[in-house]
Amino acid sequence: MPAEPRATASSSLPERLQNIGFQAENWPIVTEKVSVSVFGGTHPLLGAQEDWENNKMLNRLEEKTNIDLELSKVINLGTGWKEQMNLAFASGELPDFFFKSMFTKLEEMNYGKQGLLIPLEDLIAEYAPHLSSLMEEYPEIRKSITTPDGHIYTFPELNVDPISRVTANLNINHVWLENVGMKVPTTLDELYEVLVAFKTKDPNGNGKADEIPLSLSEMPNILSLMRLFGYMYGDDGMFLDPDKNQILFVPSTPEFKQYLEYFNRLYKEGLLDSESFTQKPDQITSKNGGEVTTVGAFLTNSPVLLAPGLSAKAKSDDLTIDENQRKSDYTFIVLTAPNGKKYAAGGSVVSTGRAAITKKAENPEIIVRWLDYFYSKEGGEEMWAGLKDEDYKIENDRIVFLKSDGSVATGAEAGDVRKYATLQPGGRIPHLVPETIINLLDFDLKKLKEPLAPYAQPALPSFFFAPEDLKRISAMSADIGPYIEQFAAKAITGQINLDAEWDQFQSTLKRMGSDDLLMQYQKAYEIFDSN
Repeated sequence: MPAEPRATASSSLPERLQNIGFQAENWPIVTEKVSVSVFGGTHPLLGAQEDWENNKMLNRLEEKTNIDLELSKVINLGTGWKEQMNLAFASGELPDFFFKSMFTKLEEMNYGKQGLLIPLEDLIAEYAPHLSSLMEEYPEIRKSITTPDGHIYTFPELNVDPISRVTANLNINHVWLENVGMKVPTTLDELYEVLVAFKTKDPNGNGKADEIPLSLSEMPNILSLMRLFGYMYGDDGMFLDPDKNQILFVPSTPEFKQYLEYFNRLYKEGLLDSESFTQKPDQITSKNGGEVTTVGAFLTNSPVLLAPGLSAKAKSDDLTIDENQRKSDYTFIVLTAPNGKKYAAGGSVVSTGRAAITKKAENPEIIVRWLDYFYSKEGGEEMWAGLKDEDYKIENDRIVFLKSDGSVATGAEAGDVRKYATLQPGGRIPHLVPETIINLLDFDLKKLKEPLAPYAQPALPSFFFAPEDLKRISAMSADIGPYIEQFAAKAITGQINLDAEWDQFQSTLKRMGSDDLLMQYQKAYEIFDSN
């Protein structure tokens, strides 16, 4: 359990805090009711400002803390966030704090440097025991939220659950595997043999050669499969090599050439969907949504997404028996690379920029205490599900949401309960993602992802670049990124002779600044690592 905020003798508090009865621990936060203004980021699902004003969780918090949120503005994170946030800073009409915000790293550095966002590290140490405790337990949190000038300007979103951080990985149809008499592949050679069998042995049993052994979409996803060759593939092709504790530029490795050769072989032999380079993910689900499944393997965050409309229906418990069966036909796989490494795609523990306090805040201490509640187990759970036995209950190891009359909400009704009992829909929350609740919400998916968790990691930790370095990086990556994608697509589809073009590819990358780009990443990582 985290330590409570350090007791602060009232006489040592500034007069402004004494006047409102500020308490450094326990509830309420202030004995005299105080209003603070907030710009809140919202998802279209949450609708207009009145939804926040009538939100049950916020109203409960007002009673608990004696802090009234004045909703100065609710900003649609999908369309209006950047414009309205910039306008607020430019006009000087700032709220006391931003909540459910989406500051980029550059924005928080710039506005922090200008003094428009206040440094938080001392306030967190003094008045945020839950966040401080997490920072002690997971040192990467402090490293990730500390900017190059040594300050912390925003509150993060934290997910310490290794299973729910597993992201999009390869899924394979295990019913097809049984039909062709093969086991789940564990190496690249075994995957190749399975894909050949999927193409030639009619695993869907309809008598037609309509199977697509492997279907992919969009070049960033295709490049991400470089991990099958022992290197994760992050922004600009960078990867933090954990063995050497240094950044690696993956496109310059011999393994990148091996990766291109392997996928070229799949393409030439009709094992890789020829539309992989032009199609969107939903086109794969469309191909797989007929009377029989036609896709043997694909990249996804959830097999629930494999047929049109299946995802939405799955949430409403309206799946047909056939659809439920099809949903369970797929399983995640992770392969051992030729270099012995075994990686799965995973997200970072830390997402920055979720809340920030401005220079307008008269009493930032009370806002820090208010926000810190969401980093507690209780606060994280309330953020996701509301109040237990009022907004939800646990039934047969599943979470069920409750309507105002206490009856169980089903389908879309459950979404409405969460919409008014929490602020979780739409995400971007400064909080600790509650393991207990997400395990109950996605029980089936959790079981599917569990075997991948030990191997899942992001390609890079979440670190800051100094603003002057970021300009240089942006300029280089604008040229290098598209060049790598174009070269990889041409190599895989056989439009170029890879052996003949490889050296030219490497020299062009260097001429475009790949060595400098790598140096900038290494420099930023070393600052991150020293925090």
